[in-house]
Amino acid sequence: MHEIMRPDRDQYVILHEENIDKSYLEEFKKIKEHQSILTDRKFDFQSITLYDPFTFTSNGNPVWEPISNLDDVPLFSISEKYLSFEDTVGLNRLYKCDNLFDFYSAPEFDNNNATISVVFFRLFSMFINQSNVSKANERTCSNQSAPCEPGEFRNKHCICTNASKYAFDRCKDDVNETKYCSDAVSKNKCYDEAKYAIPFCRRTCGRCFRAGSIGISKPPKKLCQDVEIDMCKNYVKEGYCHFDGWTKLNCQYSCNLCPSPDVVKRQVETSDVRAYLEAYRKGDCFNRYDDLRCEVFAERGDCRTNPGFMSSQCTQSCGLCPEIENQHPNVSYTQSSYTIRLSTPCRNYIDDQRCDALAKEVNFLSFSGSFISGLNVFFKNAPDYKNNMFYQYRKYICFICSLTLFII
Repeated sequence: MHEIMRPDRDQYVILHEENIDKSYLEEFKKIKEHQSILTDRKFDFQSITLYDPFTFTSNGNPVWEPISNLDDVPLFSISEKYLSFEDTVGLNRLYKCDNLFDFYSAPEFDNNNATISVVFFRLFSMFINQSNVSKANERTCSNQSAPCEPGEFRNKHCICTNASKYAFDRCKDDVNETKYCSDAVSKNKCYDEAKYAIPFCRRTCGRCFRAGSIGISKPPKKLCQDVEIDMCKNYVKEGYCHFDGWTKLNCQYSCNLCPSPDVVKRQVETSDVRAYLEAYRKGDCFNRYDDLRCEVFAERGDCRTNPGFMSSQCTQSCGLCPEIENQHPNVSYTQSSYTIRLSTPCRNYIDDQRCDALAKEVNFLSFSGSFISGLNVFFKNAPDYKNNMFYQYRKYICFICSLTLFII
């Protein structure tokens, strides 16, 4: 069961059933109170059992929103590696570990304001890994003379811990991923591979929390650079920046596709879904994922073939932005800045001499209109025809930039 299925969830979030993919409505159905486990645990917006606000969206709009302002509580759309503090508290209570660990309730967890604890049973193995103790430790912990403070409990090392200490302990890179994390900043892994990099390289990626909020460390700056430096020089010269998705992504700097500082800042901040929700409420519409990647994915047809990801992460590039009366002056609501930036006068992508030779070779201008139409049909029936080099070049090498009748 998920946090969003709590019987009392309507006290904390607004559910938008109209935005949920119909095949996943069951995932948001509240369980009945008699089916839940009562504890004095509050709703946890950082629980690893809580769906991202855009999970299973059918139209790019949020499936749920918090009723009250979350202030600086983060909502990262990633797979968490560790239980949240509230998850751990709930599991301690669920398996009656509070007696073993000398657990004391914090004032805000007063039984008079008891709420429902909804827990993933699949998390039990994770809990055992984090909290299990040996019989020897049980005896040692039970012999501790000084009790824990309110809101604290003893961990597997018999040390009293609270939400702040727990958050600090989580602020670290995985010891088994040292090599992977070592270049996470220089290769933009914290953004391009966020689902893996952030949980395993939390300190490097600047995603460490205070107790329930952001603040221990800042995310690194997102870099604009060429990934394949040796290959980019030739690809850029050949004009691949204008039509080849791989070149756009891996030769971003050489293709002059670096976003403005404002866009970079926005892309870093909206890795936190909370910031995106705030912008959404104001009427701003943009991609949650990297703009350039969204543009490339949209060009290759992912809005149709992968709607689950694209509708929630690349809303703008898929043209799913709602009608907005007061549009933000710095945001394009129909296409990304990359499309606009690449709009250039009709020209040859490769050097003129080669284009002239190709034009003479195919003798395109001598073909009849019917053959031209047939050629278009031929290329359109070919797999991935829009990425076909001849299809891309032929508009220019044959001087038919204005003949849109034949080039659709």
